[in-house]
Amino acid sequence: AAVSHVDRRARAVDRHTGRLAELRAAAPEAALVHAERATELAPERAWAWYAKGVALHTIGDYPAAVGAFDESLRLDPADVKALEWRAAAQALRGEHEDAVRDLTRALDELARADDARVAHWRVARGSLRDELLRLRADSLEELGRYDAAQKDRDPL
Repeated sequence: AAVSHVDRRARAVDRHTGRLAELRAAAPEAALVHAERATELAPERAWAWYAKGVALHTIGDYPAAVGAFDESLRLDPADVKALEWRAAAQALRGEHEDAVRDLTRALDELARADDARVAHWRVARGSLRDELLRLRADSLEELGRYDAAQKDRDPL
């Protein structure tokens, strides 16, 4: 059977996004090349923008990472991991109010997420919740909101 243009495009996107996980830690610049190609091939896929944001974050380009996560979240507003990574980039830029807002939203989305959605993020619900609370507590402390930070740390 003939392979359609759509099928070839989908395979190309999968090839680029599949390489990202293995490259992210060892070769973040190469991961960014694949992520950029994935966003060119399929700009409507939130996962491609998320991967680009993670690659940009990994190389330390936090402003560009925030932009990539913005696009990912425009396409998938309930993506807890995109909210988490955007908040981490915001915190590293000193934008702690924005980080707290994203982390609060991430915690709300996590509470609403079904098990299949959580499994997609490849992390246990409790572990992800603990990480979100820890990150939010760190930003709350940076803002001088020590009581609120302690409340986030208490369940940990």
